[in-house]
Amino acid sequence: MRKRKKVAVSIALAISVVLGGFLWGKSVQASQLKSSINDAFINGDYNKALSIYNHAVKDMLIGGIFKLRGNTHSMISNEVYKIKEDYLNNEISYEDSKKKLNFLIEFNILEAKFIDSVLKELEAIEKSRQALTNAENLLNNKEFEKALESLSDIREVDEDTYAKVKLLKEKTLAAYRQQIYLQVDEAISSKKLSEAETILADHKDILGDAASKDQEMVKDYSSDTKFLLLVDIDSQRTKVFLGEKGNWQLIKDYICSSGVPGKDTPKGTYTIAYRGEWFFSQKYQQGAKYWLQFKGDYLFHSLPMDQEKNIVDYTLGTPSSHGCVRLKVEEAKWLYDNIPSNTKLIIQ
Repeated sequence: MRKRKKVAVSIALAISVVLGGFLWGKSVQASQLKSSINDAFINGDYNKALSIYNHAVKDMLIGGIFKLRGNTHSMISNEVYKIKEDYLNNEISYEDSKKKLNFLIEFNILEAKFIDSVLKELEAIEKSRQALTNAENLLNNKEFEKALESLSDIREVDEDTYAKVKLLKEKTLAAYRQQIYLQVDEAISSKKLSEAETILADHKDILGDAASKDQEMVKDYSSDTKFLLLVDIDSQRTKVFLGEKGNWQLIKDYICSSGVPGKDTPKGTYTIAYRGEWFFSQKYQQGAKYWLQFKGDYLFHSLPMDQEKNIVDYTLGTPSSHGCVRLKVEEAKWLYDNIPSNTKLIIQ
């Protein structure tokens, strides 16, 4: 009896040793396979990873007990997020990211709808990026209206693309407004004031936000001409409006310099009277080009010059004159050329 028990124990021990060795071998094999699959993913060799995985999961011990499927699930999840991140960082193209994601579906581990959701997200971002590129090309071709339309088509964007869209929209609007004001300038220079007003009216949606505050400020003023001038002492700006009472459109916004403390530019409401191309003050030993008189010796004029008409002081944007309103030479000339006498001037 004892002899039989010893034999049974010996057999059981032998079986456990064999089984233990077998399981240990399978464990080592599973670990090696996991490592091989992981290396294949790292190297971007999805075909190799899939081949190893499909061969390995046929072995129930490796596929089940040693959780190869679960480990591969984790690897694929990480790979999906890596593909997305690489695309967002412009390290791989949209086509490559789409190809990789579609291949990962073949592992039949992750739910296809999860990868599909990532594919749809990247597709939306790609469309936005293409619309952004299209808008940039249209802006370079000075097709501003089409550029804004392309930007308005952008719905879903990543943070980087959103910042670019915002910046490009501001740049496009600025360029578009500049083009509109150039057209207005050409019409005014040709004395076609009605045409200039029509251009402004047709583009109120583009110009409105930029000028609405100023236009609201002067809307109740009238002028004997089609122009109205506003000098804002606080901001050191000279603004030119075209239109009529209740419908003034801002067309120029110039940096200027008013009088220094003690020689302040007088606030009030005036009209433009006389004008001239040049004056020189013996008292101050300074002169200026393109002057418009609005009260006594108070003028709009260019930057101050010496007798040889060389600019002696370029200061603008801060009070620095003897009481006149100082402007850049070309901007003073624009007023001289285009603002008629009897135009209303508001200084505040």
